[in-house]
Amino acid sequence: MNNTSIFFVMEDVMEQKKLILIEIEKCRKEMNDLSKHLDLSSDEVVSISRQLDKLLNQFEKAR
Repeated sequence: MNNTSIFFVMEDVMEQKKLILIEIEKCRKEMNDLSKHLDLSSDEVVSISRQLDKLLNQFEKAR
């Protein structure tokens, strides 16, 4: 792999992480908003929490 290829791979990873961060922020906000009106153990809050966990794991795995 030459330097140009490495640059494009790194750029792609950075873009992927940026998109995941946007989704994390949306999910975090939605969970926060829901938790103001629902119990933290409600199905809706737990579901969005699981979704947030998946996004955080995706972000950590993105290289």
